[in-house]
Amino acid sequence: MAMAIFDWFVKAFFGRGAAKSSAPKLALAEETPAKASTGTPIGVVTTQKPPNAPAADNLRPSVADDQGGQNAAASDPSEVRILLVPFRRDREGKFTQRFSETLKNGQMISVREVAEGPSMPGPRPTTQQAAALFTDAAVMLDREGADLLILGDLSKAGLRLVFLPSELPSEGRPDGFGLGDALLVSPNFDATIANLIYATVLSAALPMKPKIRSVLASHLMGAVQQALALLNEDSVQESQDQTASVLTYLAVTAATVWRLNGKPEGLATAVNAYRRALRDGPKEVTPLVVGELKIRLGSALKELGVATGDLNLFEEAADALESIGAVLSRKTHLREWGLAYQGLGDVLLVRGKQEMESSDCANAIVAFDAALEVFTQQSHLARWIDVMNQRGAAFMTWGAIEAGTKELDGAITAYRAVLAERNQSANPMLWAHASNNLGSAAFALAKRVRDPELLREAAGCFDAAVLIYEQHGHTSAAEIIRKNIQRVERLQAAGGA
Repeated sequence: MAMAIFDWFVKAFFGRGAAKSSAPKLALAEETPAKASTGTPIGVVTTQKPPNAPAADNLRPSVADDQGGQNAAASDPSEVRILLVPFRRDREGKFTQRFSETLKNGQMISVREVAEGPSMPGPRPTTQQAAALFTDAAVMLDREGADLLILGDLSKAGLRLVFLPSELPSEGRPDGFGLGDALLVSPNFDATIANLIYATVLSAALPMKPKIRSVLASHLMGAVQQALALLNEDSVQESQDQTASVLTYLAVTAATVWRLNGKPEGLATAVNAYRRALRDGPKEVTPLVVGELKIRLGSALKELGVATGDLNLFEEAADALESIGAVLSRKTHLREWGLAYQGLGDVLLVRGKQEMESSDCANAIVAFDAALEVFTQQSHLARWIDVMNQRGAAFMTWGAIEAGTKELDGAITAYRAVLAERNQSANPMLWAHASNNLGSAAFALAKRVRDPELLREAAGCFDAAVLIYEQHGHTSAAEIIRKNIQRVERLQAAGGA
């Protein structure tokens, strides 16, 4: 069924029965361009309505669905709304036109061609250049009421495509596109690459399309399934740069499938693809690209280790993340350096929990402290909160292993700092989660030192958290917190107060 759904992509690009050799050659601006094929794209093969798929737990809705720009009313919010800028160095516009007509036949996609967009940086952008491109694209997408901007550049190296969503991708996750990512393919790409392009469009747009996420997820899973042949050892691209690029995008889209359905097969595919991208890619790459590759590989290995219980994966993840320090300069690549140490702390914390190993907890805290040197409270508050919360969890786990009090003191300090920065009115559930964490740490220490003030703090935190959980319908979590409240009350009645 999936092949039927995406058969339009191949036929539209190559025409019915067209041989690969009949596809046009690449036209550079400084050369006499070859003619692009003019086959008329066929219509999409209709299928039954896709079944509902599980929703991703970390995909954030965007105001783009409800508040678009001046042209938003003309767009269908039940589709992925794409803006396509003419490809750079596409002298006669034939490749851009053909690509556009192909995308327009895609299910759940609408494409609008625009005359110009943000300037596309060179093939090896700096972190600052890449971040600026995403910012410029977000402004344009908000103005035009669209979800995704596609830029392209034709050169002797191939067709380089950049997919820019209206929201910045999640950083440091196996299913997140990196700032330095660009999909480099042959302009004469085949059916397998065509499916990867379609999967990329859907993966990039998913965070902005919560209302149709289950439908998009079904199409995404089919497209990734058809692109898996790219992992075969005999699947050879035209250059090492193309190989690394294609495998990176396959890894991200496969990890997105895992995020949607929770099955470890998607993670295993992502891990293998990231490994291959590092192994078979060019030996000389920009620090941004290699840093983001290793950060996502480490995150994927950690998640796969959790899913399978394979402790060797945690070791490989830690090695990948620690090696970034040898590749990147903290001075010139502060963001990637900080993300690497945050990821390393996460890996060590998870392994420490599973193995009940205090040294892993201690080393996790060292890694989190290094990340906090980059993501300060003043400069990166949201990231600072994430790292500080994990730092508290590392102290909490360490405190559960050891019999002393300093570890639990560290957890309380971290959780108090997190709670102080949470906004109860703006994000009540996040505030309640922070309040519950602080209550748990305060209660754990109160049991050891019989401190009535800590017991009262724990009770107040639990009381406040349970109200919000109940108001938002999280009855199971509220029941757990109520049991903690009863434990506090029993300790107070026994003389702990």
